[in-house]
Amino acid sequence: MYVQGLRDIATMITREAPNPSEAVGSLILVPYDSPYKSIEDLKGKRAAVSWIEAFSGVYIPEGELAARGLSPDHYFHYVEAGSPMTNLLAAVQRGDADFALARACTFEQLEKTTPEYAKQFRAVSLKKPDAVFHCRTSTDLYPYWTFISTQTATAPVSRAVTVALLTMPETSHGVAWGVVSDFARVDGLFRTLKAGPYAYLRVESVGDFVRKYRPPILFCVLLIFLLIFHSWRSGKLVEERTAELEKSRLAEEAATRRKLEAEKKLETFERVSVIGAISSLITHELNGPLSTISNCCGTLERLFERTPPAPVVTRMVALIEKQCWRSSEIIERVRGYAKNRNRELVPVNFSAALERVASMRRLAHPDISITLSLPEKPLFAAWDELEMELVANNLIKNAAEACASNPAPRVAVTLGENAGFAVLSVEDNGSGNKSDADTPLTPTPLHSTKGNGLGLGLLIVKTLVEKISGRLELSRSGGITLARVTIPLEEAKGASSEACAATAPQSKDKASPS
Repeated sequence: MYVQGLRDIATMITREAPNPSEAVGSLILVPYDSPYKSIEDLKGKRAAVSWIEAFSGVYIPEGELAARGLSPDHYFHYVEAGSPMTNLLAAVQRGDADFALARACTFEQLEKTTPEYAKQFRAVSLKKPDAVFHCRTSTDLYPYWTFISTQTATAPVSRAVTVALLTMPETSHGVAWGVVSDFARVDGLFRTLKAGPYAYLRVESVGDFVRKYRPPILFCVLLIFLLIFHSWRSGKLVEERTAELEKSRLAEEAATRRKLEAEKKLETFERVSVIGAISSLITHELNGPLSTISNCCGTLERLFERTPPAPVVTRMVALIEKQCWRSSEIIERVRGYAKNRNRELVPVNFSAALERVASMRRLAHPDISITLSLPEKPLFAAWDELEMELVANNLIKNAAEACASNPAPRVAVTLGENAGFAVLSVEDNGSGNKSDADTPLTPTPLHSTKGNGLGLGLLIVKTLVEKISGRLELSRSGGITLARVTIPLEEAKGASSEACAATAPQSKDKASPS
């Protein structure tokens, strides 16, 4: 706080600064090994000062910055370290500050008292030496400490104090008192920094600032609110749209993933079933030739007992017989796999399995109308779940591909119950002569009406259905193709064999290996 009506009386002078008008400045001290070379290198660094309002530690250095064309506001970050000057240097050594702002001439005193400690620091941005001022300084010089009188001081008191100071003899440290004729330099410093008595040059209150800049402030506030609202609204719309797209993408990915997983699962089982069917055929047919080869080897061995041949011939016959025995062992293993030995059937929900397959087929054929009709009560059958899905998938897939060229393709899937049997019907309006009478169809191995078909699909279906005492029927009438599968339900398990004997054709027994 600066009080009006103050008057200077006397200003201190020293041997190092005999001119009271130019007796105090600031010295910038940095560690000796510091990379800082000038005051420009110290922008944004931490400065150790005795106190935040120090004239020689804060205002004089800021005046030097202004004189160099630099903005003194926030140029340094001040760290209050207290007096004496050694406290400032200690703060730098501790790392609390990067450099110290010391009063001029205090460093020379330190060099005299503790020269080894003083060697750890050096001064930067030094001014040219002055013939009158005998100390190093990094700034311009200003009047030293000054005695002042206030408005309450009487004339006799002011005169007595003035006379006493000016006639006081010089102390042992060379301190005396003189008169400064002009404080214009100090006045100019405060005016430049807009500090002290010139602090009014800065905006002193929010009200003053608002009154002065009301139109642009209102415009900026309105613009800020509009930008905030626009940002919020845009973010909201983007979040909603992103959520919708993400939901759609996740649904599409989930559907595609389910489709791929289902197709992969059924394709794998289909291949296994085909391998099983082919393996049964191959193992059955190879047993005959292997038996003949084995019998021939036995005959040759009995012949060799009467007429011994060359040793190499004996070894070759024995090797042939050994390899024939090994081939028979391999075939037995394959036949065991093809017959699914030790496989336990469990009750399977036919309705649920059919619903899963239909859903998968709808994904694979989105342009085809696939309708599904299920009974209110789920139907269970003693079957392998994968085999059940494979049968349903083959029938619905064949029907969808058959009617794909129709302008209005349609596949109707119906599951019902009849006398203890589950009846699965699959109809399609694929190609066919509508004038044809009811025509039964028979699946033919390795024969297909599709260009890329192998004719194994219906054969696999027929094999799997008949394996659990069921039957497959195919017919075409009036342009409608019907595939009907009949299998015994779990509740009718005890009578299934007798029922199928009357309703389903029996498979021929395969010849067992010799």
